[in-house]
Amino acid sequence: MHIIGLLSIILIMVFIILLVKFWEIWAVIIGIIVALGIIGLIYEHRDSVGEILKVFFGIMIILGIISAIISAL
Repeated sequence: MHIIGLLSIILIMVFIILLVKFWEIWAVIIGIIVALGIIGLIYEHRDSVGEILKVFFGIMIILGIISAIISAL
């Protein structure tokens, strides 16, 4: 289940980047679906929410750096 959670967190960050860069409606729809999946994952694993949030913020920082590099090119 943790792998599914990590994949959903990565997907939501990718779609947030797509949403900011291109503002396509499909990115909004898929981003909402993935966000609901993450909310369900956090609700299911209430005991380890701290670990999920640490991974989420770590991936968010990494993807933010990658998007900054891409936008600088």
